[in-house]
Amino acid sequence: MSVDFLPSLFRAVAAVCPVHSVSVRDPHDRTTWSYDPRLGPTADEISAMLAALPPLPALPDVPEVPPLPETFDSVEAEMAAREAYAQALEQRIAASNRRADLQHERNRIETELTFIERLVPDLRATPAELAAADAVLATFPEQTRPTTGGRQFSAEMRAKLHAAIAAVCPIEGIRIGRADDRATWSIQATDAATPEQMQAALDVLGAFDPDAPALDDVRAECQRRMLAICHARDAADLSVKIANVQREAARYLNILVAGNPLDNDQAARRTILMELDAAIERLRAKSNALEATSPIPKDFADDKYWL
Repeated sequence: MSVDFLPSLFRAVAAVCPVHSVSVRDPHDRTTWSYDPRLGPTADEISAMLAALPPLPALPDVPEVPPLPETFDSVEAEMAAREAYAQALEQRIAASNRRADLQHERNRIETELTFIERLVPDLRATPAELAAADAVLATFPEQTRPTTGGRQFSAEMRAKLHAAIAAVCPIEGIRIGRADDRATWSIQATDAATPEQMQAALDVLGAFDPDAPALDDVRAECQRRMLAICHARDAADLSVKIANVQREAARYLNILVAGNPLDNDQAARRTILMELDAAIERLRAKSNALEATSPIPKDFADDKYWL
């Protein structure tokens, strides 16, 4: 992905719809693009939230507790004074707790009020803006995939080119700007390279065919054919099936080695397994022969190389 692709897409979407962000997994495939719209409350919804808030409760006064007198006229008077003091103290404690509870509620309401007032209603994406953002994603140009006649310039191809040039000229490395533009390919020769070696390196560079089949292509074709004859889903399933075939064939062989005959079903099954094993080995031999061919023919997937 180019460094300016994502910012450009974000600006294009944000120009028609308030969004938090855009996401792009593959710039060459717009089905992997998405955006995160702002979906905050409208102005009317904010007004309704404010109206639903309860009023701030008034904080009650906490009564003072009068001190006990220093002397009393009688025992009865002292007991009555102390009982009144205890009741006043209890009332003060209850009033203090009530005041603290109401203060907490006031703080909660004020915090919620501040949060609601900070909401920005004009940033909410409307249905029309969401439709406009969808239209931008549907029409924004996808990035062009770099190709070399339809294939990527793989690490194997780069290594192959590097080895071919290094065989005729001492080099520090090669550079491939765009795989589909030979004008961006260059060689970094060492100081020891002679003019003749440099020319030879340029000849190799000019003659290199990035669309030539690679070893991995041949191996992939071999595996495809093995999957087909073994009725396997993928490479892992193929390995399991081959291992199962080998174990089953080994059981039949052990019966024969022990001097016991196979019944008709076992003999028929062993014949099938032997034919399958021969077909797999034939594919491996054909693949090895193609891998040893230089250059590998471009029609290497044709049946004439495999049957």
